[in-house]
Amino acid sequence: MEHVVAPLEAGDKAYMVCEMSRDFVVGFSYQENICSIVRRSKRMILVLSEDFLVDSDIVKIAWNEAQEKIRDMRTNYAIVIFHEISMKSIDNKDLKRYIKRGRYINTSDKLFFEKILYLMPQYANINHRKFPNLRKIVLETYENGDDLDAEEVHAFLSYSDRDIHIALKTLTPALQELRYILHVPDRDFIPGASKEENILNAIDICRHTIFLLSGPYLEDEWSLFTFRTASEKSIRQKCNHMIVIVIDGQENIYMDEEVKYYIKTHVTLHVTDPWFWEKLAKALPSDQDNKLQLEILNNRVNNHLYRQNSVDDRQVEENGRNIYRQNSVDDKQLEENGRNIYRQNSVDDRQLEENGRNIIRNCLPMQNINEIHENNNENKQKDCALETRC
Repeated sequence: MEHVVAPLEAGDKAYMVCEMSRDFVVGFSYQENICSIVRRSKRMILVLSEDFLVDSDIVKIAWNEAQEKIRDMRTNYAIVIFHEISMKSIDNKDLKRYIKRGRYINTSDKLFFEKILYLMPQYANINHRKFPNLRKIVLETYENGDDLDAEEVHAFLSYSDRDIHIALKTLTPALQELRYILHVPDRDFIPGASKEENILNAIDICRHTIFLLSGPYLEDEWSLFTFRTASEKSIRQKCNHMIVIVIDGQENIYMDEEVKYYIKTHVTLHVTDPWFWEKLAKALPSDQDNKLQLEILNNRVNNHLYRQNSVDDRQVEENGRNIYRQNSVDDKQLEENGRNIYRQNSVDDRQLEENGRNIIRNCLPMQNINEIHENNNENKQKDCALETRC
């Protein structure tokens, strides 16, 4: 890389180079990455070394895609570079036939880099070009880039108890600082729900599943369940839903065959990778996508609060009307009670007056009253007789 990629990207050359170990999008298969990038590139530099030839499947995929581009462009699209290997190390017959025609460059050649530049296309104002979003390029290749970022939560973290410090102390704070919304089992799983229900719900509501892969975690049946469910969603949606982060280097001892096949055919991320954070950021939605999603979420929350406040205001208004009606009923009841008390007092006064008369009648019977009148008349007659004598 330091003898090919770095010089191409440096200085006045400033070519935009997609390097496999640095720029391939994590979560997509090697074939998806290679196919998408080859279709949008002007040249493919295929560096053949002992380490690269070990994985013959990747070489086969890359060369097959290059063959189609060569036929379409009718030009030397592929630049083949030998690095400390011989012709006997190459198994691909089509590639070997191409090399035998002398169409290759050896790293030991004089003017090695100048030969590469001779085969590279020439551009004007090359410094003003911007490196594209490779995640979107791969999604657009498979016509699946419109509705994949509809989920409100960016990533579901799946990890073992042994790796909890990496998940909660390293990944979570760093991703949340970049404004990613995470679903963390120890924090966000629903109490009382089954583990299966929580896992299925988390994978369903999240755009990505970040799966921390370590030896002991693969022995857990729930980890395999999470791996398979997330992998199925990636295949079904043709996206990089599952992002695998390899924690240690001894995972092959514990790997299920299905997991081994996935690791072989898909781009994964190792914690020791020098471009770890850059590759993880490229695999997740861009910061612009996050801002847009956060704006959508904020609008939803504000609309919900507005509707809730409107409901509360209407409820307060209705409660005010109910209190007014209740007070009106209470006032009418008090007024009616006042009238009843007044009527009752009037009846009581009349009853008292009548009772007074009855008491007087009971105290002075009619016969006694007549006798009193007769005595009064006799006294009057006596008084008149005395006056006459005088």
